[in-house]
Amino acid sequence: MTNRIWKRFAAGAGMAVVAMTLFAAAPAMAQNYGCACLHNRTGVQINFRYRWGDGEWKVVRLPANYNDALCWNYGGGPPRSPPLTFQLDTDMTGGTSWSTYTVNRVQSPGSVCSQVPSNGHYDINYRAGTNRTQISIFRR
Repeated sequence: MTNRIWKRFAAGAGMAVVAMTLFAAAPAMAQNYGCACLHNRTGVQINFRYRWGDGEWKVVRLPANYNDALCWNYGGGPPRSPPLTFQLDTDMTGGTSWSTYTVNRVQSPGSVCSQVPSNGHYDINYRAGTNRTQISIFRR
């Protein structure tokens, strides 16, 4: 009986060594994107626009309580992206007032908010003391 237990222990230990070797040899999760994730916390639809470098503006109408990931695909190259210009329509009274903000990106394995690391998330919400007439972007 002792011999039988020893054989099971040795087989289990051998499998553990194999599993640890495979885990250690597995490549790190690839960081294929530079991303920032924006969360609309206003309770109403908001508007923003952004562009990469001198590219075309992309206009986004983000519904209440939704999020959107702004991502640059590295395409297998070095983890660099062109400058990101982000503008938020901060006027919540029915007018339009585009304000430019710096939005830093983080390296991410995917291009959706659930895959963006926590330090790449921003909330869009009302500015204090504006009686819900102005919004801004806040780092989480």
